[in-house]
This record gives sequence, C-alpha cells and structure tokens, in this order.
Amino acid sequence: MKLQSQNVCVRNSSSSVTSVRVARGRFVPAAKATVSRPGPTVPPSGIKAVTEPYRTTDATIKDILSLYKSMLHEYDYKVPQSWIEGRIPEELSGTYFRNGPGMQVNNPRYKRHTFDGDGMVLSFGFNEGQVWFKNKYVRTKGFLDEQAAGRPVHRTAFTRGAADGGMLFNPFDFQLKNVANTGVLHWGGKLLALYESGLPHELDPATLDTLGETDLNGQLVTPVLAAHYRVMPRQQQQQQIWEVPNSSINGRGAGGNGAGAAGRTFVGFSFNTGLGDAELLFYELAESGSLAVAPVSYKLPGTSLAMIHDIAVTEDYYIAVVGPVNFNPGKFLTQYLTSRCSIAECLMFDPSQPTKVHIIPRPKGAAAGTKPYILDAPPMFTFHHANAFQVPYSTPNHTYSNGNGHSNGHTNGHNNGHSNAFSNGHSSVYSNVYSDGHSNGSSNGSSNGHSNGHSNGHRSSSSNKQLIVLDTVAWDNVAFEANQYNLTPEYYKAGNRAQLRRFVFELDPPKPL
Repeated sequence: MKLQSQNVCVRNSSSSVTSVRVARGRFVPAAKATVSRPGPTVPPSGIKAVTEPYRTTDATIKDILSLYKSMLHEYDYKVPQSWIEGRIPEELSGTYFRNGPGMQVNNPRYKRHTFDGDGMVLSFGFNEGQVWFKNKYVRTKGFLDEQAAGRPVHRTAFTRGAADGGMLFNPFDFQLKNVANTGVLHWGGKLLALYESGLPHELDPATLDTLGETDLNGQLVTPVLAAHYRVMPRQQQQQQIWEVPNSSINGRGAGGNGAGAAGRTFVGFSFNTGLGDAELLFYELAESGSLAVAPVSYKLPGTSLAMIHDIAVTEDYYIAVVGPVNFNPGKFLTQYLTSRCSIAECLMFDPSQPTKVHIIPRPKGAAAGTKPYILDAPPMFTFHHANAFQVPYSTPNHTYSNGNGHSNGHTNGHNNGHSNAFSNGHSSVYSNVYSDGHSNGSSNGSSNGHSNGHSNGHRSSSSNKQLIVLDTVAWDNVAFEANQYNLTPEYYKAGNRAQLRRFVFELDPPKPL
C-alpha cells in the first residue's frame, strides 16, 4: 500500500504557481494549482458570538482532528498585497522559520503518531514592506526512502509495531527514523532542522533545500542534539572559543581574541541512556557557531532512562526537570513485543514519586566548580519550560528581578503576593521548594496560600544563598498512549492538565566539588 501522493507546488519564471506531483521520488508535471486566500478571521454578521463556557465535545474533537492532515504541497511565492491586511513595516527585514510534522500517515493500515510525521520547514521573508513564503519538507534519509518505496519503511518512536503495519518486526532494533520535525535554528550561519534523538539536518536558508545531516563540524560528542535549546543574551561571562580536535572550525572567530564572548550564546543538550546512569550533555556555542566552552557531561544519579524534552538556563546554571517517568519492563514484554504499544508507551508516569530538579553549574558561570543541586518538587511532567532566572536570597516581597531592573514577579513582571511558586496544584511539603495555590507549607513553616512562610514576605540576608525561579508548563499526569486516534471528550475530563507553574528553589551556599 502506498502513502498518499504528495503534490509539490513551485513558482515558475512567470511567477504563477505550478503544481508537480511527487510519486516514488520522481517529479511528474500536473495541472496548474490555485492558491486561495484564507477566509475571514471574524464571524460574518448575523452570527452571534458563543458566550457559554467552553466544553470539549465530539464536535470539538472533530475540529482538533482536522489539524492532523498532511501538507501535500510545497510553495515558493511572493505574497500578493491583496492578501495582506494592514501594512507590513518597511523597516521589518529578516526571515521567520518554523518547523513541524507536515506529513501524517493515517490510512487504515499505517497509523503513525503525529509526533512521527516528517518535518516540514516554512519561512516568511520580510523586506521593504513585502513578504515571501516558502515551505519544504526536510529530505531526511527516511523521507527519501519512503517516498521511493511509496510506503513507510522505517520504524518510529511513537508508532506501534512494524513500519509496514504488520505484526512481525525486530523489537530490539532501536534504530528509529530521524524525522527532523521538532525545532529549527539559524545559528553560526547554518539553518538546522532539529529532532529529539538524532543529528540536526542542515538546510539552505534561502531555498530550504536539505544539505544533509551535520555534527556541527565535529563538535557533537554523540550523534544527537535535542530539538529544544536556549539562546542566552549578552552577559558577563568571559567565554573563549574552545579548541575541538580534528575540527575545521578551530581558532578564534571573526572578532579576534574571545570572539563571541560579548555576544549571545546558544545552549543546547542531548540525552543519552545506557546500562548505568543516564547522561546529559550540554553544549554552548558562540554566535560564530564555535564551541564557547567544552561540552559538559552530567550523570543523572539513579536514573537509567527518562524523557527530558527541554531544559532551562540561567546565568550560572543549567536546569533539567526529571519527572517520575519510569520504564515498565512488563509492558515492554507483554505489549511492545507484540506490537500493542510503541517504545514510548513503555514509559509510565508514577504520581507517587517526586519530580527531581537538577541544577547544574555552567562552566563559565559564578558557580563553576561547585556541586550540582538535586531538589524534590511535586510529581509532574514537563515538556517545555517558559523561563528561568536567579535572584539574591535577600530580595524582599518576593518580587523577582531578571537582572535588568525589571520585575519578573509572575511571568510578565507582575507579582500576586502569594508564595514563591505560582502553581495551582495541591502540593505537599518539599524541602527548598515553594509552591503557590493550595500549598500545605514550605520547608520552614506552614502556609495558607499566601506568603506567610518567610517573615511576611521579607527575607533575612544569608551569605551566598540565592533563589532559582523556574516558570514551566507542567502536566499533572501524562500518558504516552494518547494520540490523535483515541482522543475523546473523556480524555480531557480525566485529569490531564497542562498549567503554567512557577517554582522557586532556595539554594544553600554552593559547595566545591
């Protein structure tokens, strides 16, 4: 059985849009395609706005499922002025890139999870009040193989059973398809499409053509760079370009001695599992694309397998949140081996265990050379973090500054006067962690939900103590078997909720390694 055919639209020399069809990797001219303008963004007159409370219904689910459709065209065109509402500022110049799973395989035999869809990168280029649109699939090896075969041939992380939809497969073959569908980054002159567990794919920023996998000129220790990252602003760290053996990018950047030290810093990571403790590798790249410091290896004590999708970073620390997700060997033996669950579904959330928050010193920060912190937090699972920053312990009134004189009291600089984490769960007592909402207390006293556990909002000064503030999108439960094929209204009533939460971690004075 073949995949759904793909139509690829390209712009010809007359600037009209022409369609060509991709079948088994060959390009065959097809009829001319038209591009219609999206409909109005407001209801037509005569239709009353819905005022009753939002409810998840079968109709809502049907609407949600409309998202899981393949994008079967690739475009390259200048957006007509008639499509633009308002005016694009002429001083706006640059390109906006996005990435996501564009190819969905959901016919009766092949039912791939949406997370396993092939990556498609789009761009909006702005210049002198005009905008150009372009989108193109990342031509990974897996994408090309499957286009040539006309069917799925590679196994993926979130999809059950054999690639061809059958029951028989090698369950110990963990070479999964790199779908390059999660992140996109323009850094050091390279445009990179990123995936959870594989090498980045380099793209041409002008054409979006795929140039191939890259290990960033030999700078990656393992063949993995996670899809989420942080870009740190110019800061006080005196970074230098790190020498990489056998790399073509050794030496100083264009700025001479210490090039990139005063610029922004990319902070990425990879997560590696093995027979012992799992390992996190942190990378810091200067704006030139060169390593600013040596990669940092950090072992997760007592953790052989976890799912870390994102990290947070402050001036002095990396932050990794490890939710209570464990590998279930029973499910692996009874369901994975018989094609009744994916490898990802063997990860099970355990709400009886706390979340572990690892706070790891950055190699050029003020805490370099000190021991990491491992703190407990309420059970939760985090895919993404919103923000993190650090403040002195003696800051009064729990109004947290981000270092530039502006308050970060809630997420946007506003403080609601409650305790040190703005979470609306019912949390128990966790040492050094302060949670808002209905808290049963903090490590030094009881709390009624307001900031009465810390001398009425004022702290006494303590030498070398500080606070780490983490804003994160936390799930109170997670089930990896949930996908677009089993969404029902009951799923949304069962307690799976993602909430923006603020946690504040009180760090004792650092101890040397």
